[in-house]
This record gives sequence, C-alpha cells and structure tokens, in this order.
Amino acid sequence: MPYVEKHCVQFSDSGSIVYDFANAEQYLLEVVLSGKPLLDLEVRTIQYTNAAGSGDSGNVSLLAQKVKQVPLPRDIAENILKELRSPVEALHCLELLEVCISFLLTTGGSFAQHLDDQVSNKLLSKYIKQDLLMDDGTEFDSKTIAQQCQLKHIDALWKLLRDATVTDVFASVRPKYRAPLSERQKQAVQALAQQKKLDLDVLLPVMKEFVTSQLREDQTAASRSVKETIGFCEVKDQNLSDLPWFQSFFPDDLLMSNMLDVYHTLESVHR
Repeated sequence: MPYVEKHCVQFSDSGSIVYDFANAEQYLLEVVLSGKPLLDLEVRTIQYTNAAGSGDSGNVSLLAQKVKQVPLPRDIAENILKELRSPVEALHCLELLEVCISFLLTTGGSFAQHLDDQVSNKLLSKYIKQDLLMDDGTEFDSKTIAQQCQLKHIDALWKLLRDATVTDVFASVRPKYRAPLSERQKQAVQALAQQKKLDLDVLLPVMKEFVTSQLREDQTAASRSVKETIGFCEVKDQNLSDLPWFQSFFPDDLLMSNMLDVYHTLESVHR
C-alpha cells in the first residue's frame, strides 16, 4: 500500500483520485517475481479454443456456405477420438484446421460465393501440402484425419476437435436448462430412441450444437417447448420441423428447462 500511495496515485484537474497500476505491476515483476521459476501447467478443464468458440464457430458457419459440408461417419469420428491422446493434440489439430478455414474463406475473394463440389472432396492433408504449401510441423496427430477427412468434413471435424479440447463441453450451460426429466418423460424419450422413431444420427448433433452455443445465456425461456425451439435448426438446407419423423414423433411436452437431460437421455440410448 505505501508503494501504491507513493507511485500509483494521481489527481485529475477536478481533484478526483486516479490510480495507475502500471508502476505497481512493473514493481511486482522486477522485485517480487524476478528470478522465480516458471511453471508449465496442464489444466484439463481449460477452454483451449479462442473466444470460447464464438468467432471461430462463425467462420465455420461461413465456410459451410462456400464449401459443401457433410457429417463425419460415426466410425471415423470414433477413430479420431481414439487416436488423439490428449486435449493438447486435439488443440494442435484444431489450430491447423482453423488455418485451412481462414484460407478457404478468402479463396476466390468476394466473387466466389460457392466453390466447386470437387473442392469439397479434396483430402485435408493434400490441401495443406499442395495448396497451402505447408510442410514442417503441419501433420495432424491422427492418421484417420490425414487419410480420410476431406474439406467437406471440416464443419463436423471442427466441432469434434473443439469438444475434445475440454473435459465438459456442457459446463457453460445455464442452470435454468438443467432440470431433470420426470421418470415418465425419461421413459417415453428412451422408448422413442429405442424404437428408432427418431433419427438420432441427425438429431443429436443438432441438439448438441444448439445446447453448447445457444444455452450459455438465459435468453431462451425455460417454459418454451423444445420441439418448437429446435425445430428452426437447419439440417441440409431444411428445418428440423420439416422432417416427417421429427414432426410426427418428437414429444410436444418437453420443455427447455429439461433440454440438457433430454439430450443426455437420447445420447445414452444411441451409444
């Protein structure tokens, strides 16, 4: 405090006190912290992706308009997760993928709104080496990514890698959407999944993306219908509500307050 009072306090023209802590910060660095060993920490719960996925997810959405995107086959996604041994390796792949996204978004400038479908079938690894001319340190930490992932898989791959960099991708979901289902509702949802009334290969990725991106704030009413809310989510240029199986079989009585438990219940049957 004596140091702050002597070196960090100024008075404005009106006589009010103005604090400038830059001097105190420099003092701490030079006197207190100088010579201390650096710690290299690996914190498993850290959110590695930039800006918690805000800006980069926007770039991925823009890319989907330029390069046709399709989901990753389930077996390929599972193999990728097995080959990535830590969040750090997933982060390395994610950073490399974001370089590809940045270049693809600028390809053709503002005149090329949509790239040829042949571009979407190109292997990611070939695009990096042949088009971007990147060699040293640009290998994916997964043979499956290098050998099977194409530019049309970038959207699905980005989301897979993003989730692999954190321990709990649902950690930021607001409490108002975490209420448990009643036992009757849970059994009804499980029965729908077991009877294959719902296309979970389509539904679960859409639900997961909605939960992780939209439910980090309290803007959506907890009393609103899940079916009505996610019905506007797009799947291959059409809304979920336009799909016959969704319109016919997805329950009308599920509320957004139970959204996270609805997803987990469906996912537990799909595994």
